[in-house]
Amino acid sequence: MNQRPRKKHRLLLLIMFSLFLLTSGSSADWRVSDAHSVQGTLTVTFIDVGQGDATLVTQGKHALLIDGGDIGQGPLIIRTLKQLRIDHLDAIIATHPHADHIGGLAAVMEEFPVDQIIMPRVSHTTALYEELLLTIRKHQLRIIAAMFILVFFMLYTSSGLVAGGKL
Repeated sequence: MNQRPRKKHRLLLLIMFSLFLLTSGSSADWRVSDAHSVQGTLTVTFIDVGQGDATLVTQGKHALLIDGGDIGQGPLIIRTLKQLRIDHLDAIIATHPHADHIGGLAAVMEEFPVDQIIMPRVSHTTALYEELLLTIRKHQLRIIAAMFILVFFMLYTSSGLVAGGKL
C-alpha cells in the first residue's frame, strides 16, 4: 500500500491545525476562539532532517515548531532556527513519541525559551522520551495534552490554494 498520499493528507491536516493555532487568538493558552483577521505572512518551513519530521510555522514574531526530527538532529534544527532569526518558540508540538519526531526536541528546549509544549497523553518508556520529559520538567514548561481534533478550513488566497503543485 502506498503511504505517500496518506502522509500528504496527514501533513496537510497538521499544517491546517497549525494555522488554526497561530491565528486563533493571542492568548498564551491556545484556546479555541472565534476566527479573526491576522496581519502579516504565515510561513511554513519544512526542515530537512532526513527520516523524520520537523516543521516550523511562523507568523510575525510568533513561532511554532512541530516535531524535532530524529536523534542527533537538534543541532541542525537549532542552526536553522537561528538562521531564520527565531529567538523564542511560542509552542512546540510533539505529534507522537517516536524517535524520528522527538529526537531533537530536548536540544531545542535547552537552546530556546519555549512557552508551552503540546503533546499527546501517552505512556511511552523509551530513554529518549524520558529525556524529553525531564527537559520539560527542568524548564518548567506548561504541557497541554493534545487530543484528536479534525478541523477543516477552506483557504483561498489571491495566488491560489497551493503554490507550485497539487495536494
